[in-house]
Amino acid sequence: MNLFHMRHALVTTGLLALSTVSLLPQTPTAPAPARTGGGMADARPQLDTLTLPPGFSASVYAEGVQGARSMTLAPDGTLFVGTRRNVIYAVADRDRDGRAEAVREVPTTGLRTPNGLAFRDGALYIGELNRIVRIDRVLDAMKGDAPLAPTVVLDGLPSETMHGWKYIAFGPDGYLYYQIGAPCNVCDRGTPFASIWRVKPDGTGNELYASGVRNSVGMTWHPDTRALWFTENGRDMFGDERPNDELNLAPRPGLPF
Repeated sequence: MNLFHMRHALVTTGLLALSTVSLLPQTPTAPAPARTGGGMADARPQLDTLTLPPGFSASVYAEGVQGARSMTLAPDGTLFVGTRRNVIYAVADRDRDGRAEAVREVPTTGLRTPNGLAFRDGALYIGELNRIVRIDRVLDAMKGDAPLAPTVVLDGLPSETMHGWKYIAFGPDGYLYYQIGAPCNVCDRGTPFASIWRVKPDGTGNELYASGVRNSVGMTWHPDTRALWFTENGRDMFGDERPNDELNLAPRPGLPF
């Protein structure tokens, strides 16, 4: 059978199969559940859409955390949650039963898209749209209701909103890593956009680590090699299946992607 006849046979078989199915009694099916985005006011958990490895399970940990984005865990179990709504949440599971009982807003003002969060030495580091700040001794400070005044770590970052929200994480070298996304869907605006940077906790030593990264929303380090692994989101408006997003390896600074 040549390639043409093979294709013709496949198409014909498919048509027959479709015809057969159409003659079978139709069993009513329940409508698919409505999907809602995480940033919507009426967003609902979508655990039924998750595929998990054997032995894993997923359940709702906290409700009322609108627009949740990045998260970081404090030593006492407080979960800090960043958003793009100028609000940070503190979520507490006091009885350690796997379900949070308390959700409150961190009493601070003047934040602009506090998406990225990291915790180190008692301080909550916050990646805003155009700067990185920190709240020292945040767990003690939150025992009152007075607004918390953050300390500026790094200022003067680009203020473009598209892909401008930050993801931040501390690496094993003690540096705070953060990304500056491309300010568009597809473009090349040069440095400092579309890149990953790192800075010391006191705001010094800011330097470019990786370039050609459209936008990263996740970073981690190999426990043995200490090499950086990071995600990169592909361009939009081509559908859900292409182009592929990427998981990239950057074992040293200065690599282009």
